[in-house]
Amino acid sequence: MILIISGSTDDAAVAVHAELRLGGHASILLDVDRFPARDRIRYARASNGQLHQRSFWYDGTLIDLQQVSAILWRRPSKAGDVPGVDDPRVRQYVETASEEVLEGLLADLDCLQVPARRHLVRQAYAKIPQLGLAAKLGFTVPATLVTNDPAAFLDFYREHGGRVITKTASVKTESWLGPMGTGYARLVRPRDLVHVQDVQLCPIIVQRYVEKAVEIRATVVGSDVFAAEIHSQATRRTRVDWRRYDRHTTPHEVHGLPAETARMLVALVQAMGLVYGAIDLILTPEGEYVFVEVNPNGQYWWIERLTGLPITKRIVRLLVDGV
Repeated sequence: MILIISGSTDDAAVAVHAELRLGGHASILLDVDRFPARDRIRYARASNGQLHQRSFWYDGTLIDLQQVSAILWRRPSKAGDVPGVDDPRVRQYVETASEEVLEGLLADLDCLQVPARRHLVRQAYAKIPQLGLAAKLGFTVPATLVTNDPAAFLDFYREHGGRVITKTASVKTESWLGPMGTGYARLVRPRDLVHVQDVQLCPIIVQRYVEKAVEIRATVVGSDVFAAEIHSQATRRTRVDWRRYDRHTTPHEVHGLPAETARMLVALVQAMGLVYGAIDLILTPEGEYVFVEVNPNGQYWWIERLTGLPITKRIVRLLVDGV
């Protein structure tokens, strides 16, 4: 049996679930947003170490976790549903305890987990180690400064002739730093420098702006790479960061990566302890691939819809066969 842990409205999760069922594989799409208020777990181990029970009552159905052969963590909902509890301290405790227990329960299973066990996924989000590992593997990376020192920021800005971008140092896309730090990559304008002292309030990432021919979204699944080129320069909205989606006017096409670049991408994902990763690259006008970042559980469904790349089928094969 294969568990897909995700919000029930996630198109990618629904597609994987349907593909598994179509192939005759037992699959459960599990949304943990109702735990612990409505769903139940049981984990029992005797003093001699013998496991007696490891189960999850979900929507009135008993799931014997001993029968789980693989798990797909596909952007799960937040656990900790406690209706009628208004005290924020209690709610925070229940959310934290519920997520920790669920992750511990599932981490204890001896089965494939995609992209990886949750602690490895959280670790993989860290931007500084990503850059270091990518550089070690031979990727070109943008000149980068991570700082909360306004003077260092200004030095970097001048060194690169004012052609720099900023983005948050956290996986959170929200930011209260205004123009000096947002979730999306953003070109620093001269007028933004009046806010430079805000940098000392929170570390941010500053990078030299890299000119683009196209941007590449490379989805690694096991040992395979599915690359799509995003023509972000075709529209003003996506010119600096394609994640400011304008899909109706931004062409997406299948991209043929050089074999060595694809090999390096697989090596990067494996070195992070993952079996899946969504990697952003820039292809410069000179034909050089520049590493931007890895999202260890990044979206791919829109890429599959727009390009026809068979990512869902490859994820299903990974879950079923483990390769």
